[in-house]
Amino acid sequence: MNKFLEEQEASKELKEGSMYRKKKTAELILQMKLSRRPIQNITAEQINQELLRFVDPKGPYNYSQSYINKIFSLLREVFKMAVVYDKLSNDANPFNIERKNTKT
Repeated sequence: MNKFLEEQEASKELKEGSMYRKKKTAELILQMKLSRRPIQNITAEQINQELLRFVDPKGPYNYSQSYINKIFSLLREVFKMAVVYDKLSNDANPFNIERKNTKT
C-alpha cells in the first residue's frame, strides 16, 4: 500500500487534501487484521467481515457509509495494483467481479 501511495503522491494526480485523506484511510486499513496477511490469501469474505467492524455501533469504530466507501475504494485500488505488479493474479483478486460467475 505504501508503494501505491508514494506513486500517487509523486504523480501529483491528487490535491494535497485528497492525498492526506488517502493516507489517513491507509492508516486505518493497516489496523485491519487482513493487513497482516499475504495479499494472495485475502478473500472477499474477509474484506466484508473487516468492513462490517467499522459500522458496528457497539464496537470501537462507527464510521459513516461515505468513509466505508473510501476504505473500500482504496482497498480495491491496492488489489488492482497488486495485479499490475504481478503480486496477485487477476483471478485471485477478490474485487474481480467477472470471476464470480457461477457455472450453469
